[in-house]
Amino acid sequence: MSIFNFIFSLKSLFFVPLSSLVFASIFTSVDVSPSPVPLQVGSTSENQTTANDGNRQLVQDVPFQWSSGKANMAAVAQSDNATGISIGTIIPEVCTPFTTVSEGNLFPGGIVSFGVTSGPGSVTVDHVNAGTGLQSFTLVSATNATVNIPAFVPGTYAPATATFTPINPALAVDYTLRAASTFHAANIRVRCGTVTPTPTPTPTPSPTPGGSGKIKGGFGVKEINFNLNGNYQNPFEDVRIRVTWTAPDSSIIVTNGFYYSPGVYKARFAPNQSGTWNWSASITENNGVPNLQTGSLLVGQQISDGFVKRHPTNNFRWLNDNGTPFNPIGIGDCVVEQPINNGAIRMGMDGGFTLPGFPPDHLFVELDTYFSAYGNGSGNLRFNTFRWSVRNCSFDLKVSLSPSGNIYNDRNSILGDTFVQKVKQYGMKLQMVLFNDSTTDVSPSGLRYIQYCLDRYGAYVDFWEVSNESADPDNIITAATNYIKANDPYGHPVSSSFTYSVTPQVHDIPALDFTSPHLYEPTLPGNEFIADTIIVNRILEEGKKTFNKPIQYGEWGNAGSNWDPLSSLRMRLTTWTAFFNEASLIFWNTTNPGSNINIYLGPEERGYIQVFQSYIKDFPAAQPSVITLNNPNLVRGYALRSPNIYGAYFHAYTNHTTPTSNITITIDVPKTGTAIWVNPSTGAVLGTQNVSAGIQTLNIPPFLIDVALKID
Repeated sequence: MSIFNFIFSLKSLFFVPLSSLVFASIFTSVDVSPSPVPLQVGSTSENQTTANDGNRQLVQDVPFQWSSGKANMAAVAQSDNATGISIGTIIPEVCTPFTTVSEGNLFPGGIVSFGVTSGPGSVTVDHVNAGTGLQSFTLVSATNATVNIPAFVPGTYAPATATFTPINPALAVDYTLRAASTFHAANIRVRCGTVTPTPTPTPTPSPTPGGSGKIKGGFGVKEINFNLNGNYQNPFEDVRIRVTWTAPDSSIIVTNGFYYSPGVYKARFAPNQSGTWNWSASITENNGVPNLQTGSLLVGQQISDGFVKRHPTNNFRWLNDNGTPFNPIGIGDCVVEQPINNGAIRMGMDGGFTLPGFPPDHLFVELDTYFSAYGNGSGNLRFNTFRWSVRNCSFDLKVSLSPSGNIYNDRNSILGDTFVQKVKQYGMKLQMVLFNDSTTDVSPSGLRYIQYCLDRYGAYVDFWEVSNESADPDNIITAATNYIKANDPYGHPVSSSFTYSVTPQVHDIPALDFTSPHLYEPTLPGNEFIADTIIVNRILEEGKKTFNKPIQYGEWGNAGSNWDPLSSLRMRLTTWTAFFNEASLIFWNTTNPGSNINIYLGPEERGYIQVFQSYIKDFPAAQPSVITLNNPNLVRGYALRSPNIYGAYFHAYTNHTTPTSNITITIDVPKTGTAIWVNPSTGAVLGTQNVSAGIQTLNIPPFLIDVALKID
C-alpha cells in the first residue's frame, strides 16, 4: 500500500515517496523514519520501518517489499535504503477522505436533512428536497488543509462540493464543515491520512426499557422564563434555547426552551436532587449569534415517588424511581375546552353543571372537582394513571407541520400545561399520546413536533405513547420511538397502540418498552360470570406474554353501552383478574349516559377502585403461582407469590346471588405471616389467621361473588 506521497522542489534536495507491500502478519499502521526522506543526488538514506498493531504495539518479523514510485528520481533497495538519482518533484496522490456527520446546534434532524459523500479531495453535501434548502455552508475549523467552499444561492437544493488541499502533505488533514438550513444543521468532520485517533468514549448503554440510567424525578418541576421581544416571523422556531442545568453534585440535565406566549419563552426540567441548581441558557434568535444567560434556583425535598421504570427482574412490572412498586390502574377521558374559546377545560362527570349547547343530562365539572373524585391525592387511593390522547377527543397542539416551519397552537398548549399539572397535583402518573389515527410523522418537521412535546411536557410525563390506534408501518413507529429515546433526558418508557383493522391487532415492535392494546368487551347477558376468563384469554392471545414486556391496556370499556346494571361488576372482576395475570388497565371514562362505547365510572366504580388500590399499592413484583382449589367447579383462583408476600383472588363464577362457602385452597406460603381476607366490593376484612411458611391448606371464609387474600 502507498504510505507516503509528498510535494517538494528545492535545488538538489528532494523528498522521496516510499511504497510497501506487506506479505504477512496483522497490523494497523506502518511507521517509516525519517519521514519525509531528504536526499541529494547521489546520496543514500538509511531508513527504519516498523509495523504496529491496533494498540500501537510493535509487530515483529513483518516482511516488506519496497519499490520507488519515481524510479528516475530515486532507487529503493529491499534493505529500506533509498538513493537519489535526479532532481524532481513528487506529486501526491489525491486523498478521498472519510467523514463523520453529527447533529448541529439547531433543531434535531440535521443528520437526516443532508446527504454527505466524499470524492478525491472533496466533500459534497446534498440537502434533501424539502424544507428551506441549503442556507449556509461554512468551515468551522481546519488542521493542515486549505478548504474552498463554493458560492451558492441560499435555499438551493442542488449539491454543494467543498474541495481541499493539504498544506503539508506529510501530515494528516482534519477539518470540520457545517451545513445548515433554517431549522437544521449538520457538522461534518473530514479526515485524510494518519490522524491521531480521538479517544473513543465509553459507549452510553442503550437505556434499559423504562429509563434506567436516565434522570430520576420526584422533586417536582421547575421552570424559568425568558423575555424575548425580537422580530420573529415564526416565534415557535425562530428562537432556540438550550439550557444546561447543573445539579449540586455537578451532574447535568440538558433541555430545550419553547415559545409560551408573546414575548415569553420557558424552559422546564424535573430535578433529581435537592439543593441549589445552576443553569446556563444559550439563546439563538433568527439564526444569529447565541447569547448566554445564567442563573440559579433552589430545589426542595423530594415530594413524590419519581418517574416510572421497568422492573429489573420482572418483565411485566414497574417500579418508581424511589424503588417502590408501581401497579397502574388508570383512566382516559375527553380533554376539551368547554365551551370552546372560554379558556377552561371542563370534564364530564355526574353531579356537575350544564353548559350551553349540551343536552341537560351532559354534566361537567372543573378540573379540581374531577381529579378530587378520580385522582390519587387528598387521602384517596383511586386511579393512579391518566392517559391523555392528544387530538383524540382532545384538542390538538399543532396548527401545521411544515418543512418551512412548524406552527403550534399556543392557546391549546397552555391548556395542556394546566391539565398535566393537575394530573400531577392529584398524584397520578401521566401517559401522553403524541399522534392519533395513523398520522405518525418522522419527517424533520414531525421530529420537531415530537421535540416540542418532549421540551414542554416531558418533565410531567411518565409514559409516552407514539400513536393512538395506528396503522402506521413498524419502521415509522420505530423511528419515532428511537427519536424519543435519544432525546428524552428522563428516559420515559414508550409504547404505541394499533388500529383494530390490523390482524393481529397487537404485535411486538422491539423498540417499544411496553404493550398497549385496546379492548372493548360486549355487554352480553352472562358475561359477568366469565369476565375473569375473558381478560385472561385476552392477555394470552396474540402472544402478548411472549413479548416479555408490561401489558398495559391503554383503553378498556364496554362495547354496546357505557353502562348497564352489571358493568360495574364486570369492571371489578376484570380489574382484579388482570392484576393477578400481570396486566393493567386504563379505562376510557364516559360519564354521559347512553354512550355506545367506553365505560361509566361513577361512585360505585370509584369505590371499587379505591379498595383495589389499597390492596395493590405496595404489592411487590410477584410471579404467578399455582393454587389448588377443592372445588374448581364453583370457584376460579389466581395467585401471585414472591419471597415476602403471597396474594390470591377468587371468583365464584357460578353463583352471584348467595354466599359461597366450604372452599379450601392449598398454597405454598413463602414466609410465616398473617392471612387477611378482603371483600373487593367494600374493602371489609372477612377474616384473618396466622399461617406458617410452606405448603398450607386454608379455608376461605364465606364470600359473595369474589374475595382476595394477602399474606405478608
